[in-house]
Amino acid sequence: MKLTALPVFIGVMMPFLALSQPAPKTEPIAYISGGTTPDTVAAPKVLCIAVLEFVNISPAPSRIIRLTSERIRERIILKNKYRTVDAGQIWAVCKDGGYPRSDSLSVTQMVKLGLALEADYLITGLVADYHEGDIEFKKRRIELLGKLYDCRDGKIVAMESVKASGKGDIRSVVNDAAGKLAGRLTGKIR
Repeated sequence: MKLTALPVFIGVMMPFLALSQPAPKTEPIAYISGGTTPDTVAAPKVLCIAVLEFVNISPAPSRIIRLTSERIRERIILKNKYRTVDAGQIWAVCKDGGYPRSDSLSVTQMVKLGLALEADYLITGLVADYHEGDIEFKKRRIELLGKLYDCRDGKIVAMESVKASGKGDIRSVVNDAAGKLAGRLTGKIR
């Protein structure tokens, strides 16, 4: 290669070399309203609610207890106002942390569990009554008792009791009760 080809090569490659250089750093432009920059504008925080497995003090089978907690999580998410913690994550944190049943947590444990789950609120509860119905009437019923705790201080924000009954499938009765309880408890969040 002759030396005369080098200036031609550099002249042809110069635009490509300029593109590969980092852009000069510029200061963000301030918005007119309040003087904030794009770097300092924060999205509103979406509160997180952990729904612990409900405790059974009725003759309900374990599948109904699991369904109750899942349906409450589902109803909270459907409101599009809150996030929830996955049941598997809750189970793993409770198991690893040695936390007792949800109805036996102390205030200190409630706060620690909320921190471990990165939750703002905890919902605990009981399945207090359950009846599948008899042959003649086929009426099903369920009663849920729920508590909403603030994870910052472990204090109870709200306590609610709901009953639901019907002649349809027991899952629809559980869905109805879970929806009512989720609505009443999350309605107390300020």
